[in-house]
Amino acid sequence: MYLAKTTDLLLNQIIPSTNGFTSWINNIGATQNSGVEVNLHTVNVDKRKINWTTDISFTKNKEKIVELSNGKLDDIANLWFIGHPITVFYDYRYDGIWGTSEADKAEMARFAAKGSVFTSGSIRVKDQNGDYKIDANDKVILGSDVPKWSAGITNNISYKGFDLSWMLFLRIGQMLNSSYYKPTLSGIFQCRNVNYWTPTNQNAEYPRPNVLQESPNYISSMGYRSGSFLKVKNISLSYKLPKRLVDNIKLKKASLYLKIVNPFVISDNFEGLDPEGDILSYKSIVCGLKVSI
Repeated sequence: MYLAKTTDLLLNQIIPSTNGFTSWINNIGATQNSGVEVNLHTVNVDKRKINWTTDISFTKNKEKIVELSNGKLDDIANLWFIGHPITVFYDYRYDGIWGTSEADKAEMARFAAKGSVFTSGSIRVKDQNGDYKIDANDKVILGSDVPKWSAGITNNISYKGFDLSWMLFLRIGQMLNSSYYKPTLSGIFQCRNVNYWTPTNQNAEYPRPNVLQESPNYISSMGYRSGSFLKVKNISLSYKLPKRLVDNIKLKKASLYLKIVNPFVISDNFEGLDPEGDILSYKSIVCGLKVSI
């Protein structure tokens, strides 16, 4: 277990441009990290012909800002909030797509009366304070890219000349913000297959395409997803060639190997993205022969 406190933390702070520049390096205040780290090595089987070991790691960390340069007050311009991690996602909360029902039309009319205009097929965001105006007061902290906890499990099994290993990796509680979920809407560029809104497809996930508005209002609200995942990072299998065979071909050692990278990801939120980063997920299979002369 640990508790780490940091004071006079230096970060790049946004300031009014009337100062002659827009940011400076400043001692913004104090942060705190608390948590626990556990590492466990077990020998499950240890016999002459077979050996099986497991390594388990677990990390739980809570990061928060305790104080800023202006005291215990949030700094919204820099997205720094007391009691939250330094990096947070602060935006409107996506609330679906406006439809053509009478209830939707009535709601849109109430918003229009207060100056916020919506049309059927456009993005709907949450009116947090119920005043029928969408403005900065409706932005909220959606989450952070900091996981609540993570764990890894690695198994290694040896049997005669065979070695098998695989690694599981979990990361739970973080959020992902990706441009992958904010596709081009003008219809003139190639992109992935997107379930766009149309009058006959009103349960769609994405707003109506519009050649005049490639980036619809509030499109940023669609980029956030739960980032929790369970991933098999790799599976590897190798076979050490018998000594008599290796000696016959004048080698010290020789082994055949097969390695599979990123074979499985268990999550419903990524649609082809690698949950460890804002890139497309990939799988690879590598096989070969390793020799020592």
